[in-house]
Amino acid sequence: MQDRAILRSIENGRRITKDQDAEFLYAYQRAILLALQEAGQLNETQYRYAEDQLKAQHTAAAREKTEKA
Repeated sequence: MQDRAILRSIENGRRITKDQDAEFLYAYQRAILLALQEAGQLNETQYRYAEDQLKAQHTAAAREKTEKA
């Protein structure tokens, strides 16, 4: 039997945005990459490349947000 997560309810639901929730989105996307690697959908090289690309996007977005402030 496989372990599975089940969404039972959403409390205080609100729209997730890049501006307000950048750290959450980064962690969520990284978790998806890890899950794909664990499931055998990505090999180590593919995972590292995707993680590097994600990190670069996150860093660029943070830098852009800082420059606007």
